[in-house]
Amino acid sequence: FDVGSKTVKAYSESLTDAETVFLKGPLGSIEKTAFQLGTQLMLKSIKSNNSFTVVCGEETLQAIEQNKLSYKKFSFVSNGSSAFTHLFCNKLLPGIIALGGNL
Repeated sequence: FDVGSKTVKAYSESLTDAETVFLKGPLGSIEKTAFQLGTQLMLKSIKSNNSFTVVCGEETLQAIEQNKLSYKKFSFVSNGSSAFTHLFCNKLLPGIIALGGNL
């Protein structure tokens, strides 16, 4: 229900030269304390990275608050998840399609 320390280390190392980091959701089942460490370590790694950082989703924001991290450490924060991801990937949003429009 959580990623291990080797996974966090590998992910963190892969972000070293990244220009943009996008996190959509926690890495573990953060509802239980025993499964929060992977997400906690990854968030700390992301916030210390010099890249443009995007974090989104209610559970991601919950993890940021649980770990007493400042939203100011991230470049862009959104409580939207799926809709934001669609928009970010330049896909049409279902609500816009339903209204007969496009972006």
